[in-house]
Amino acid sequence: MDIFKGFKLKYRSYHVITPQTGLLFDVRGLTVSEVDRIRNSSLIPSKVRSIINQVVYDVLQEKPKHIKNINDFKKSITLKDREALLYGIYHSTWANNKEFIGQCGSCGEEQVLKVHIDKMFNINPYPFSENYKNAYEVYRASGGEENLPVLDKIIYEEKNKIDDINEEGYIEAPPEKKSVINEELLGEIIEVKSKKKKEQPAVNKFDILSKKVEIKLPESGIYVIIRQPTIADEDDAYLSSPFNQKNEVDLAAQTLMIDRFEEREDSGEVNIVNNRADIIYGFQSLPVLDRREIFNRYFDEFGKYQIDLKSNWTCKTCGEANILSLNIGPQFFRMVQDEA
Repeated sequence: MDIFKGFKLKYRSYHVITPQTGLLFDVRGLTVSEVDRIRNSSLIPSKVRSIINQVVYDVLQEKPKHIKNINDFKKSITLKDREALLYGIYHSTWANNKEFIGQCGSCGEEQVLKVHIDKMFNINPYPFSENYKNAYEVYRASGGEENLPVLDKIIYEEKNKIDDINEEGYIEAPPEKKSVINEELLGEIIEVKSKKKKEQPAVNKFDILSKKVEIKLPESGIYVIIRQPTIADEDDAYLSSPFNQKNEVDLAAQTLMIDRFEEREDSGEVNIVNNRADIIYGFQSLPVLDRREIFNRYFDEFGKYQIDLKSNWTCKTCGEANILSLNIGPQFFRMVQDEA
């Protein structure tokens, strides 16, 4: 017998605008059965990720119209976007106030830190995405009251911004004025559009999923094309091999950003390496400086567009300033394991 028959269950929910693709979601908190499902999942990385992806999809209360099933979802969401959704689920499931143990980087003393998770939140969105303008305006038009300062700066003109800062430090849209694209950003968009006619190959900076960046590696001279992987790309990579060993899992994760390698001969011939197993093998063969170049360029072009959970604190023993930084992935799983 369904004891909840006739009742409409209500959940705590949280609006999330993904940092890289700029999509608007409304996520609810986890149920007891979903927590148990994650807690009792297999230790095989591919199985764990499969369950997490399914659970994340299942908690979506509202989503963009083009996402009609979980496969659409996987192809539309990047790994950094999933972190933002995990934060939203975390925020909707557990209490906002938490205690952590911080260790001073100067004297080594440990200290109990009481923080509010939402006050640690910061977002650095991919600024060229037109989706941001649409998602944020839909959110605000539907009654969303939480201001995101970074998105306000991107979307709204910063006229009279001194008068428009509320008591909590959020930049508010000018009252009774239509939102317009920031003139500086508009100038960048126009410049990108004008360059697209001249550059070959063209780079679509408006859509991070179609953006590709070509790098000539400094030591080997090989060309590598990097991208921002989706969770569908992650699925393909992990399901193509068991990846039971930690070093194999790490290599798979490190190479997801690589779309392909290209060896370009003086004769004009190009040897393309795009098989995932060959990419991993080639990556292992690279000089250290080449690997560092890949990671640095990935961060500059893709990786810095993400959410951060950081809070400043001062050591009571020596007075040194420290930063508490949380990684939402491990923190999410820790809460799953610890909470009843």
